[in-house]
Amino acid sequence: MRSRLRLAIPIPAVFLGMSVVLLAGAHPAARGALAASYAAELAACAACALALHWRALARHVSAVALVFGGSFAVLMAVTCAILDLPPELLALSLVCELTGLSVLLPWGVRWQIALSGIAVLAIAAIGPFLSHTEMLALSVVGVVAGATSAIAATHLLARFRDDARWHATLLELESRRKQDELDVSSALLRVSDALGASLGDGDAFGRVARLAVEALACDWSVIFFLEPGGRTLRAVGHAGLRREVADAIATTGLQRGIWRLGEALDRGELVEIADVDRQDHAPSELLRRLDVAAVLCAPIMIAGELVGVVFNGDRGRTGPFTHKQRRVTLGLAQALAVAVANQRLVADLRSANRLKSDFVSTMSHELRTPLNVMTGYAEILCDEELGALSPEHRTAAHGVERSARELFDLVTKTLDLSRLEAGGDVVALERVVLGDVFAEVQSELATLLAPGRVALSYEEDASAPIAVLTDRGKLKTIVKNLVGNAIKFTPAGSVRVSASLGDGRLRLRVVDTGIGIASEDLGAIFDMFRQLPEARSASSGGVGLGLYIVKRLVDVLGGSIAVASTPGVGSEFTLELPTAACGEASPANPSTVGGGSGVGERAGSASGRIASRERALAGSRRAGYKRGP
Repeated sequence: MRSRLRLAIPIPAVFLGMSVVLLAGAHPAARGALAASYAAELAACAACALALHWRALARHVSAVALVFGGSFAVLMAVTCAILDLPPELLALSLVCELTGLSVLLPWGVRWQIALSGIAVLAIAAIGPFLSHTEMLALSVVGVVAGATSAIAATHLLARFRDDARWHATLLELESRRKQDELDVSSALLRVSDALGASLGDGDAFGRVARLAVEALACDWSVIFFLEPGGRTLRAVGHAGLRREVADAIATTGLQRGIWRLGEALDRGELVEIADVDRQDHAPSELLRRLDVAAVLCAPIMIAGELVGVVFNGDRGRTGPFTHKQRRVTLGLAQALAVAVANQRLVADLRSANRLKSDFVSTMSHELRTPLNVMTGYAEILCDEELGALSPEHRTAAHGVERSARELFDLVTKTLDLSRLEAGGDVVALERVVLGDVFAEVQSELATLLAPGRVALSYEEDASAPIAVLTDRGKLKTIVKNLVGNAIKFTPAGSVRVSASLGDGRLRLRVVDTGIGIASEDLGAIFDMFRQLPEARSASSGGVGLGLYIVKRLVDVLGGSIAVASTPGVGSEFTLELPTAACGEASPANPSTVGGGSGVGERAGSASGRIASRERALAGSRRAGYKRGP
């Protein structure tokens, strides 16, 4: 209103000055009266402008505007009477003033009615002073009509301003609400990040308490969790507490359920104490000793059971907390509940996984011993060391030996997988001659080769035998799985293994002429327990662990593996491992990285088979069997 009135003051002064100049030209004899009238009008403008700066009238700006408008109407009427001007000129001036002020000034209808009444009285009062009154009545009607229009315009504009103000208020409230929601979400995001990144740390809950103090703009925050037994709450993190208060809380804790506060928390309710001297949740003296003047308490609930409490409070301020502070406190308690529940779940899963790994490892070891004996007995029968066999018996013995070896291979893969999943994938470095590794693999896989149908060969792209520093057990397991996989899916043809060394990397290529792999299946061949349709149709044994173990071991050794295949033509696996070449004269020098042995068993090697046969023979002698001729 004040700024609008400052804008309205000079407008009539300018246009009245123009009117005075025109009237002075038409009535030279009245120049003195016109000058005096205009001076009075300028004085009214100056008085109104000064009144706007007077503090005593700061709450009465509308009354100042009424005095300003009314003085102009009266002065214009006096000027019209002195100069004996036609009344229609005064009516035109008054209507202009009424409509202009109704648009410019944001005042109410009652002030516009008051100004309109002054204008009507002013034009009606000059009748006795005019010599020509035939147009006076019509002029009064014109002023009344203009006043009515101005009053209606003022009413409509007031409603428009009220609506605009209401919408602006709603927008401001909505903006504040969204900002509060943004602040709450941002605070809870920071809390979640802190919990997710450092829940296992000793000061994780202390960091969360500091975030709560920052987000709520409170003096202190304490996080309690129930001890085993569920009766005492112990502080696990705090921020903003005085040292003596923190020590007292850490020493004694809080007993659950002894106050009404505890009962409300057990029901999962948010408890707000706006003033410790005006509440019945807990003893006021005790709360005062704990630096509590006002506090928000939120329960930490997991599966409907109270596991902890969050206290956020002030030591000097009293009064209700804001909606934003309540939201942040509840969200903080919920985030803590989720984090603790997830931590417990992860601990349970790790324990279950550890038990599973221990069980699988133990069972795999226990199964390998009787399988070794079975394989030894089968070899004794096949070699006819216990007597001659008929063709049918020899076929059955070979079937038993083959199935026992397949079962032994499956148990070995299961044991390798168990060790990998249990974190037993440490690297033991030693000098490895690749030709020796391939010879062992060839000997162990001899039973898989179809005589006269599949040829297995090995070649090195070097003038001398390649010797590298790597993990022998892991490398052998990788080569054995790749070659065995190629043999199983090559009904006829060849499997070629080539090795080369350069740029500090060992490159192995396993190429077969087997059934191949479809392009859409190449991305899934290294998945656990994944057997492709081509593998199932080939009636090959296995459960889909070989290539998965290869990929895991390659990753452990820091290498890479790629595959290219054409259905019906064959497949090519290319393996690259970072390694260092070892001279031929260098002795074997095992160097363990990580403190353990590599994955991959050697019980199926030639020496292992000899040992199994010796155990089988010893058992047969104890049972009274005789050696064959």
